[in-house]
Amino acid sequence: MNIWEKEINDYEDNKLYIGQRIQESRLAKKMRGADLGAYLGISANQVSRIERGEANCDVGKLFVICQCLEMSADYILFGEQKEKNEITDEQKRALDNLIRAFG
Repeated sequence: MNIWEKEINDYEDNKLYIGQRIQESRLAKKMRGADLGAYLGISANQVSRIERGEANCDVGKLFVICQCLEMSADYILFGEQKEKNEITDEQKRALDNLIRAFG
């Protein structure tokens, strides 16, 4: 399937879900809206508006939100938490051997 055949979801239809995931993540961290707002440089009221899907969040604020809530942008935007790409012990040994051989 090429990109022109792929269904693209509309942002306006998903703002509420994005806001809900931000709110759920914030509450799971026991963080107040005012605390998140302080990191973002906005009021608690504006955080609430973002969480209710009534206000937009720019990329810079999304970047900060991801760090504060320790969530990936994939999860916040699409509801999909990607697994961390961890290397196995065998891969670590192979990398160590390569570093020793060529380092």
